[in-house]
Amino acid sequence: MLTNGDDLAEWLGELTGRQAVFFHDPWKPSRQARGVVVYPQDELNQFRRDIQNGMVPRPTYPATPHALFGLQQNWIPAAGTDTAVVKLMDETVPLTTGAYGLQPTANTVAGTLAERASQAGLKTIIFVQQADHRRPRRERFPNVSWGRGG
Repeated sequence: MLTNGDDLAEWLGELTGRQAVFFHDPWKPSRQARGVVVYPQDELNQFRRDIQNGMVPRPTYPATPHALFGLQQNWIPAAGTDTAVVKLMDETVPLTTGAYGLQPTANTVAGTLAERASQAGLKTIIFVQQADHRRPRRERFPNVSWGRGG
């Protein structure tokens, strides 16, 4: 993080009368793991074909959740970003349909994933955009904490 670490060590040595050594460690504890839930293209294409063929879409459409994870290194720009796509579970989660096609069901998907994580012994926290979105999920996912007031 210092561009003049050697100069600083020399100055500290002169100031204190003891040798100072500059240690440069390129690893910094501020890497960020980021992720987003994604669905297989073939499953989404099937839904689009159903719409184009005039088939009435189901109220919910099953899709298999995957995660696109990325590890971003903020301190070393040349390090690049590592990414991976991981299947989150074997079962499907329901996506709903609306006037513009598939609609996100983020809280339902989050509840399902949190419940599976809990069964695997992992602690999970879910952030929702609106506090009142927690209430309906509490009945469906009794083993998941949706935060204070939910």
